[in-house]
Amino acid sequence: HKIKFDQGVNTSSRQSCCKLADLAYGGQGTRETSTSNNPTSYKYEFSEGFQNQLCNVKADKNCWMPQGISKYKNLITRSFYDRPDKDQLLRPTIYFVITVMNKNDFSYSNILVENGPPTEETRKCHAGDHALRKFNGEMWFFVACTDHVTIFSEEHIVKEKNTVNGKKFFYFVPGDSVQKIRGNSVAGDRVWFSFISRNHGMLNEFWSGRYWETAEKLNLKLIEFHQDNGGVWSMSVKKTFTSTSEKRAQGATRIGDYMFITTSKAIRRCKLSGNDGNELKRCSDMCKVPGTSQDPTCANDGKDNSQNLVPQGAETDNDGNFYIGTEYHCDSKPFFEIASLATFTKDSNVLCFKEESFFR
Repeated sequence: HKIKFDQGVNTSSRQSCCKLADLAYGGQGTRETSTSNNPTSYKYEFSEGFQNQLCNVKADKNCWMPQGISKYKNLITRSFYDRPDKDQLLRPTIYFVITVMNKNDFSYSNILVENGPPTEETRKCHAGDHALRKFNGEMWFFVACTDHVTIFSEEHIVKEKNTVNGKKFFYFVPGDSVQKIRGNSVAGDRVWFSFISRNHGMLNEFWSGRYWETAEKLNLKLIEFHQDNGGVWSMSVKKTFTSTSEKRAQGATRIGDYMFITTSKAIRRCKLSGNDGNELKRCSDMCKVPGTSQDPTCANDGKDNSQNLVPQGAETDNDGNFYIGTEYHCDSKPFFEIASLATFTKDSNVLCFKEESFFR
């Protein structure tokens, strides 16, 4: 699978074009307000055209799989990975997409990212959760690719027309502009990047972990990234957390004395315990996200939960709001801003977001 460059595009003289604030924001999304919460929660969606290019059950392979979410001031960003073929040799997933939405008017732009230069043998990026952070006046993306993290900044974005998976892009981050840090780069302390999120309030600290069927392999870690004077990034592990209950994790972030874990079915709330504060105890479901298996709003085939949305990612902000995306089937792959989640409710029977009308 090769990237298709449009006619007349000069790829030999790429120059940085844009800060995130300078993107065209040509796509138009929507925001719906919850009918019950106080303070108010929101549900965001992309335009129908973009929704049609996201993967559905039994859909054409020319589609994009929604993944993680991040938030910085008035920007909400989503990530998408290239849906893989069964035969990865024919079409490996070497591209991912970052969508940047302006919260003020719900407009957005899409950025195509190449996960390494063509000369690199291992460019696969599965998953694709990400975190957005500002360092020294520059916005940086940290993208989780299971066994490594891919790092680039807004300064690496160029204006360039490309078509991948039937979708046209006007912004591009070339593979020779990204830097990767492997999960095994920290001697004796393996890091997994099934997800990544900012440790809110700390400049260069992040949460990472592993999606797995057993809690023993959650591998939740507090990590720190460092950039030297030459612009090269490195990573260290500050703390490892253990759990006997949390599995199939899709995201994690801390609010106060609690760790909030996004799993494939629910948002979970765990008390930080133990002498070192690194044990996740007394975990329980929080409010229900509409469209997921906790609160199905789609037709179910009666065999499994394949028609339901699957929660993705976890981030918070100064107000304790919680940001979560969704993937897979049902509806339009919305993403949510859940107001003051830590104090919202501990009742798992309450909806995180109540829609004006929905199918049951």
